[in-house]
Amino acid sequence: APALIVAVYADLKATVRKHPLMLVCLLALGLIGLLPYAYLYLRAVTGGAWVYGEPGTLQGLIDQFMGREAARFIGLPGSLDAVIANIDLVNSVIVTDLTVPGVIVGIVGLITGLYSMRTRRAAVVLILSGGVAYLFHAFFYSDILSALILSVTLSLAFGWLFLADALLPAVAASIRAVTTQKVSLRSPAVTSSISAHSHRYRVEQERQDETGSRFPAAPLYLIVILTVIAFAFAGYLYSENAPFIASLTSDPTGQETIAMAQHTPPGATLMLAWGPRYFAVGFARDVLGLLPGMQLVTHKADYRAILQAGMLVTPAYTFYNQPISWWEEQIGQHVYLRAIAPDLVQIDTQPELESDADHEQTGIVEMAHRVECMPDTIVLRVSWHDETQPQRDLSVFVHLLDADGAVIAQDDHDAPVYGWRPLTTWAAGEVVRDIYTLPRLSNAAQIRYGLYTQRSDSSFENVVEYSLPVECH
Repeated sequence: APALIVAVYADLKATVRKHPLMLVCLLALGLIGLLPYAYLYLRAVTGGAWVYGEPGTLQGLIDQFMGREAARFIGLPGSLDAVIANIDLVNSVIVTDLTVPGVIVGIVGLITGLYSMRTRRAAVVLILSGGVAYLFHAFFYSDILSALILSVTLSLAFGWLFLADALLPAVAASIRAVTTQKVSLRSPAVTSSISAHSHRYRVEQERQDETGSRFPAAPLYLIVILTVIAFAFAGYLYSENAPFIASLTSDPTGQETIAMAQHTPPGATLMLAWGPRYFAVGFARDVLGLLPGMQLVTHKADYRAILQAGMLVTPAYTFYNQPISWWEEQIGQHVYLRAIAPDLVQIDTQPELESDADHEQTGIVEMAHRVECMPDTIVLRVSWHDETQPQRDLSVFVHLLDADGAVIAQDDHDAPVYGWRPLTTWAAGEVVRDIYTLPRLSNAAQIRYGLYTQRSDSSFENVVEYSLPVECH
């Protein structure tokens, strides 16, 4: 805002003095910037599918306007160490973007721009733009905000231009003076001629500086040299920043989430917390048509109504941010988890029960298994069962072996259902369905899996163990 005020103040003052009502018109135009908030409200009250937060309520709209989601990053640092940490963080990002020489040259260039009437206003605007953004970042914001960093780097980049604009004519004049001097150093009139030439150049420069016209063009070879240096520097910056940019612009998370969502059972509702994963799956469903008929909800859905109407599933990683206790609070009942597809968990309020009277073995047993051969993976589906409620927790091991019995891949977990169903949470007689994924390797010969515990001496004991041949060809 300070930079913008300086940039427009002179013209604004002249315009308003001549047409006072223009100020009212300009303020009215400024209010147009608030229209997106009205749009957010209308989207919410008309049942839009892509609505962030609660803009349909007054408090929710105020939260959107104030950016409450970023409140944890905003505020004065609590100590000198926090200030220093902020400054170090911002400086490291700027240096990564521009290098130390680039930062120094940019600062010198901005200061140089202040000495010329022709560039002074622009230099002041850019110094305010970059300086205020830097100070806000260092003293009032504890994370990296790209929009603020851009204000700083853009201002420093213009500093390079100011410095080039100031140096090129001076260098050109010096070269011309030296060239003239070499023509005849013996002539007594040379010194006087050079002095007169330099004086005329300074007068011409001052006159052009006042009128805003351009300085005499620099020799072509100077421009070529400067262009080569600029391209070399740009190439260096590209090589230094390309990996970081690639990590931002080629994140495979969205495509991986879409692939996972395609395993959602027909008629089931998939819950994805609001964020990039939700956006990716929503785009695949609503725009690309890849997930026809799939119901997609966020973490603010009415799960009771969903469970009454059908099946509710969510990715296994969801429980890190929305743990089982959160689900039970939302639904109002105890929940039972079972693996329904690779990396997908079904949430139910009733356990799947089955009698084990036909089995001679007591305790935890495998009720059923199935191996599925995918193009790149081997999927093992197992149904665990215990006629009574287990009294101790066991971990899962799933190993892929070669012909010599060596482990070439594994998918172990602390507990069944991706670690979220410890045995002591099972109901008596419950069937707990689980899924394990292994890479499809050409030398795979056998799958060995089961449940184990760790003894007090750190050794392992396999409580139950099974093996299957790999028949994926």
